[in-house]
Amino acid sequence: MNNNLDKSIERILENGEKVSWFGKPVFLPYILNSFFPVLIPVLLGSFIIKKGLSAEANAECVVDGITKSGSDCGMGFFTAVHIGEIIIGVGLLLLLGIIISALVNSYAVTDRRVILRSGLIGADIESVYFDKLKDISVVVGLVGKMFNTGSVILNTGDTETYTDKDGHTSTTLVTKNLLSIKNPYDVYKQLQTILNDRKNAQYSGRKDFEDNKEGYKEFVQQTEEFKKEI
Repeated sequence: MNNNLDKSIERILENGEKVSWFGKPVFLPYILNSFFPVLIPVLLGSFIIKKGLSAEANAECVVDGITKSGSDCGMGFFTAVHIGEIIIGVGLLLLLGIIISALVNSYAVTDRRVILRSGLIGADIESVYFDKLKDISVVVGLVGKMFNTGSVILNTGDTETYTDKDGHTSTTLVTKNLLSIKNPYDVYKQLQTILNDRKNAQYSGRKDFEDNKEGYKEFVQQTEEFKKEI
């Protein structure tokens, strides 16, 4: 058993199931690849704050016949600045969620399935059994090339259908992703080898044997007894 194996994954292993690979997202590439959704609210909030402060500094108004400027003109600019601060706060909360995900997410490949562990509070476990796996691909971007990391995409053929307010429907492919892992091509080759072996086994009958070994033993015994009777 891998000593670094996540305890949540270890607890759900089936009898006789063996882990051939275990990994976690590499922290910095995972953060950098997920940083764009965080950057948008931070930049937007900063822009609103800058505009609010600039407008406040240049504002002039007359209150009770007295000309005033800046913050003395009311709460409008104060509100604009605080809206910007709230938007930045949302961005920082997103960043915190990404950091926690990078720390808790983990993945395992066994002789039966791929296991994905996630969850910020409790452990959420997803399993992709090899008989459900249709296709595998690897995505390596600029960050991945810098850190020798990438994401392995598991396609099970599952889809989700959305309907907009005008009644138009669209279908999106749903994948399971091993994000920002080290040496993604090695994991890809391992999974691709398993898929190829299973496809070859379907034509040789070996897959049926692997899925139902006890049934095959009983079949062989019955065949041998039948031969003796003849």
